[in-house]
Amino acid sequence: MEATITNPTSIFINGQLTGSEVIHQVKSLIELNGIFEDQIAFQNMDGSQPAYEVDAWFPVQTGTEGGLFFGLTHLYPGRVGDEYFMTKGHFHAIENRAEYYWGIEGEGILLLMDKKRNTRASYYHNARPLLYNYEFFLQDFGIGYNSRTDVCI
Repeated sequence: MEATITNPTSIFINGQLTGSEVIHQVKSLIELNGIFEDQIAFQNMDGSQPAYEVDAWFPVQTGTEGGLFFGLTHLYPGRVGDEYFMTKGHFHAIENRAEYYWGIEGEGILLLMDKKRNTRASYYHNARPLLYNYEFFLQDFGIGYNSRTDVCI
């Protein structure tokens, strides 16, 4: 049997995810309309200001059983009123898909909420992995908060 060796199409190095198959998105404040409590402060901010950037690699089609995706979020420092910049968060279309979060650089909070609106938070800083057992994180809505003056990765 002959082995096939392939070169990687995506590479994670120096806090960046790069490659021909990496999708890059910038989320500006205006795209987060409605998630901050202080709407007056939100309306007075520059809506084009980036809140976070996401680099994602989807090596298999969405919905593929056992498929594993990889993403990297750079969450910028800033506040809207008394709330730190945050990611939009999401529930998974297929509920039995888990996620793993790892704070590589910076400091912040990962806030989790289930569909019954039960919430819990986990503090992260400088390369501290956030480990959850399978049942704990499966059907939760996750939001990251940047609580410092530098970028969280």
